[in-house]
Amino acid sequence: SSFCYKTLELIREILPDIDIAIILEIHNWKSEFEENIQNHLAKIKKLNAISLNINHNQLTENRVNQLKKLIKYIIVWVVNNNKIKDKLFNWGIDAIISDKV
Repeated sequence: SSFCYKTLELIREILPDIDIAIILEIHNWKSEFEENIQNHLAKIKKLNAISLNINHNQLTENRVNQLKKLIKYIIVWVVNNNKIKDKLFNWGIDAIISDKV
């Protein structure tokens, strides 16, 4: 997993069979994701990424459904609230990253 696409490209080149996750930090869904969807799709495809790791604050159930059509796993960060965790899993999120035990 990395925010850095260049790093992920290098990893893919060196370790062609390793699972790769793209970490996206999105503050504005429309301008940073929807308007760049073709770019994101090209990166996912080129890296053969299996997971998208994304901050949960920009997600809705519809957006999760959109993302699940693009990539196998959706992992969200940082979720420290049980109600939010439960809601996200109900939407189809595959895993969460938390800093609470």
